[in-house]
Amino acid sequence: MNRLYLLLPLLLLLPFAYLYYDYAQDARHRTAALAAEQTRLEAAAAAEQTATLEKTRAAAERRAAERTAEETRREAASIAKWETDTRRLADETTRLETEVARLTAQVADREQHLARLKRDRAAARIAVFEAAKNLEAAQVARRTLDLENQRLLTLIANQTQ
Repeated sequence: MNRLYLLLPLLLLLPFAYLYYDYAQDARHRTAALAAEQTRLEAAAAAEQTATLEKTRAAAERRAAERTAEETRREAASIAKWETDTRRLADETTRLETEVARLTAQVADREQHLARLKRDRAAARIAVFEAAKNLEAAQVARRTLDLENQRLLTLIANQTQ
């Protein structure tokens, strides 16, 4: 009976040991499969992340290129507008300078004409004054002659009487 105490638990332990060994191997296989699956998932996630990063980088580069192109276009438009405005201002300045020169010449001509008219008016006033003076002198001389004639007629009439 002493042996039975040792053998019976050992015999009953054998199926449990087999089940434990089978379960442990299954667990090892499942752990290895899970590790392989985890590795595969991590590789897929890394590949997906790399692809996403590549797409993001490409999109960022495309946006940067578009932004650069837009800035270049805006800069070119700004430069073209500035050149157009500068050209327009230069043309307008030239036109206005020509107009100023023409008007300055016209003012100078009119000032000369005005000065000539003032001289002519002064000369005409002097001539009118001289003519009025001569007329007055002639009228005085005529009255004097008329008075002289009357005096002579009166003298002759007094002598004949």
